[in-house]
Amino acid sequence: MKERMSFINENNSEQNLIFKEGEVFDAQRELINLKNYHGEEGIKKVQEFKEKLRFQKLGLASMITNLLKALEGNENLRKDELLSMLELDIKKFALNRDQILALENSVDNFIYKNNNIKEVTDSCRDEEGNIMADKLYEQIFGKLPEGEMKVITNSYSIYFQPSDNRDYCYVVSEAYKTNRELTDEDMLDARTSAGAKLDNYPDENLNELIAIQNAKLLNRPEISKYIMTHERRHVVNSTLAKFFTMPDNDEVYRKYLELQKNGDIKGIDDDKLFISFERQNLDIKKRIKDEICAYFYSGDRSKYVSKMLLREDTIYGYGFNYNQGELDEDFDLEYLNMVENGIMVFQDFINKGYKIEEVVNLLLPEPLEKWPKVLQRTLGSNINSKEWQKKKERYINQEILKRDIGLKEDD
Repeated sequence: MKERMSFINENNSEQNLIFKEGEVFDAQRELINLKNYHGEEGIKKVQEFKEKLRFQKLGLASMITNLLKALEGNENLRKDELLSMLELDIKKFALNRDQILALENSVDNFIYKNNNIKEVTDSCRDEEGNIMADKLYEQIFGKLPEGEMKVITNSYSIYFQPSDNRDYCYVVSEAYKTNRELTDEDMLDARTSAGAKLDNYPDENLNELIAIQNAKLLNRPEISKYIMTHERRHVVNSTLAKFFTMPDNDEVYRKYLELQKNGDIKGIDDDKLFISFERQNLDIKKRIKDEICAYFYSGDRSKYVSKMLLREDTIYGYGFNYNQGELDEDFDLEYLNMVENGIMVFQDFINKGYKIEEVVNLLLPEPLEKWPKVLQRTLGSNINSKEWQKKKERYINQEILKRDIGLKEDD
């Protein structure tokens, strides 16, 4: 199999000279400074800005990838060693203060997770130093498991593999929070998911680092490994999203002005409703972006991803709330277009031969609706609308496309 490309070619001496020694590149400030240039000089400065922005963002994605590799097999994390590893690239890609701070905070968060995992697992080891999975399950969820339990840990996650689905259901239904009995509805709901990362664990020290898989997968090692890869990526994404996510305030403002122009926003009550919707939309975009990245990182491709995220009976039902106050039976067309474009962008990067882990780390910080622009910036060419439509027919599941046509006709 042909090896995938990195965004940064270390052997390209011309590429490595984009920034001068000691230069710090702050895109927001540089964008403001561009207003001071006009004519041919202005065109040249804009091109220079674009090249620097592209190189820095690709470099940062590469740095995050290298950081995660260092974390993966190291359970004795030291901040000074990890930051020392990044020091040369911080200068090479002219990272600004906010970007350096985001890297440092991410390292701190991973070390925090690592220390908390050590603390909770050290009290659950046998005489030979092995983690007793049933005791750890009891320590975290308040009771011994009904069936046999396995657990796999790394520097930033605890991953449970139960043999009895009651133990999976007890966790994903959050029955453990009140030690309540499981219901038939709990058991039915648990069947719909293959695994889960816990986002609302009561103890903040262990929140967003515990994951568990459905018991039906225990004797299916390949699928079990796939689910673990998927859920662990969610754990990583939750840390990176805290420090690197860039909200698209410009897009929100554009939407507000358009609604105001069309007469859909007329007073303070409409303003409040708009803000409420956008807060909800922001959370939905964050969650669906996380899922797109986790699916592709686990080895899936666009047709499967589009089917899992956008079919009528998807388990990711929060998407039905996008741009809508209450749960609707159909997806909003804006949401469909945004998610499908995001899936297509990721698949396009894969088809161009780039490393999937670097693509994740490039796209995750960016607003989902800006992913097509990230693709254009990275490849250095504009997206042709006709070609993009043809790609949609190749990349998106056919059942989803047929359903989209019906929704557009009804709109």
